[in-house]
Amino acid sequence: MSDLIDQHEQQYAKERLAALEKTACPGSVWPQPPATQPGPSLALQEEVKAKLESTSGSFQRLKLLMDSWCALFFWSMDEVEALPRREDYLEAAQILLARSGDLSIKAFRWNFDGANLLKATAQTDLDTDLLCAAVSWYRVSREVAEQERFQHWELAFSEVLGCDASQSQGFDVILGNPPWLKVSWADAALLCDFNAIIGVREARSAEFNKERPQLLKDELNRSIYLTAQQSSLGTVAFLNCHRLYEALRGSQTNLYKNFIVKSWILLSKNGFGGLLHPEGIYDDPKGGEFRAAYYSRLVGHYHLKNELKLFEDVGDQADFSLNVFRGISTTINFVQLVNLYTPVTISACRTHNHPQEPIPGLKTDNAVWETKGHCDRIVEVTEKTLKIFHSLLEDSTVQIIETRLPQVHARQLVTVIEKISQSPKYLPELDGQYFATELFHESNSQRDGILTRQDNPSCEPQNTDDWVISGPHFYVGTPLNKTPRTACNSKGAYDDIDLTKISENYLPRAVYRPGNQKGDRTAFNAEIPRVFKGELITSSYRFISRKMASLSTERTLISAIMPPGITHIFAACSITFPENLDLLAFGSVNFSIIADFLRGCLKSPPASVSLPWLPRNCYERIGVLGLEIAPLSRT
Repeated sequence: MSDLIDQHEQQYAKERLAALEKTACPGSVWPQPPATQPGPSLALQEEVKAKLESTSGSFQRLKLLMDSWCALFFWSMDEVEALPRREDYLEAAQILLARSGDLSIKAFRWNFDGANLLKATAQTDLDTDLLCAAVSWYRVSREVAEQERFQHWELAFSEVLGCDASQSQGFDVILGNPPWLKVSWADAALLCDFNAIIGVREARSAEFNKERPQLLKDELNRSIYLTAQQSSLGTVAFLNCHRLYEALRGSQTNLYKNFIVKSWILLSKNGFGGLLHPEGIYDDPKGGEFRAAYYSRLVGHYHLKNELKLFEDVGDQADFSLNVFRGISTTINFVQLVNLYTPVTISACRTHNHPQEPIPGLKTDNAVWETKGHCDRIVEVTEKTLKIFHSLLEDSTVQIIETRLPQVHARQLVTVIEKISQSPKYLPELDGQYFATELFHESNSQRDGILTRQDNPSCEPQNTDDWVISGPHFYVGTPLNKTPRTACNSKGAYDDIDLTKISENYLPRAVYRPGNQKGDRTAFNAEIPRVFKGELITSSYRFISRKMASLSTERTLISAIMPPGITHIFAACSITFPENLDLLAFGSVNFSIIADFLRGCLKSPPASVSLPWLPRNCYERIGVLGLEIAPLSRT
């Protein structure tokens, strides 16, 4: 069957080449001389293309076969009976490609429509319309293909990607800005179409869950919903297919990642690609296999921030990168430039030849974003460099070529990272001597009756057992940083806490309270983990760190030590130690500028569990003052 497919591919490639010669455009590119004769019109080119695809038997056969395979990912539950078994599918494919054997016997054996099958194969050129009428899954496949518009690159560009081994296969250059879109089934936008008031109210997930059953009672709504769900889930299944995108195994699917892998496939051996995409692939803890494949192709990685609004429709805090890569894998050797605000700085760094000059920071002395270049901003990354990064960021289970890539502002900082990595203790090495948790997922916890959102008016905890912490509550070494306003209906609706004016027993307000809407804490209490000697984590002092922070702010590793009783949503990560002395040692390091520097090199949270901490022989006494924290200094 593979030979038959190759034969049809070669036949269609010849037909397409002939059509391309007929519609060749005489447009020239310097230094070639300009054309003297006008080329064919666009209308003629489209006419020739349409005629080719409608009359080419090989094109029709290959397209139907490829459509039928892709359609399996998008199959409707209403057409389950039309799903083929493996042997049925292969037999129908054999008929489609070769029309071999006694078709009447095949029609009886495989439950095909014999009359239409014989009509479809009676002509010199196979009639794919009649074949679709004869074979049920070909009919469904064509319907799905008309809706999903599958792109078959080998058919669309057979002259470039053909199977002729004597010619260079693949594109020489691929450039683009692929979609930055996580692929998952989310029905919020669809439900807002059914009931616009939900969108106007900016409803949260709990309200969507409540409204969904009512909205789907309408037959038209339900039909639209199921069609959209089928398309979305099919796309998710296709893009997560490890046979198609093996390098993405374990990584969260995002369309730009699939475009990267597809570019590798489409490039020729001597080709180069350049894509603009987010930074997530370089610090995804589960993206090691993908990084290993990318590093071996990468030529240049140029990280930019959108502070100068290069992209008007993207927030100024967004960051992304320009990435240049080869069509084939080689020894790891690429350059990295980070903290760029305009591509002009790339050229400025390459032409700068005064290494003795100070290396520019993020801003000028006038608080303007720095765009000057410096030769030492260019960091050369090899496997040796990755080994240095690996010693700091990864454990022994991660291969060096899968190491996450820190954002190093200048080449001298590689030496700094190497020095810090020689610290004698890291938290992951203390297996069983700490417990880290994110505790409560905001949406799921409300659904399951673990937490209740109370933001207008906000909740007033009576003691620390009632206090559910959100990110703004704490800052670096400061457990009392901000408190929600009485009506806390936005991310910025928090006020600073003046530590000189609060009482000794002061507690900030909160936007979540423990328990369900009736106040029942059964589900809440059941979710509190027990650690070490079976004690609840809420019985201990804990280290807490924000999972996310802007890299452009004063500090990026925002952490504190919190008193017993508190819980938190998953915007933070808390760590419990069996001994308070270890907690103090770890907290002291995380409050430092050195730890903040390391956190700033990576974006993926929680960075704190990968940071070095102080061995006990490095200190004699550490005093910590704050909310119910003073007793710690006397342990």
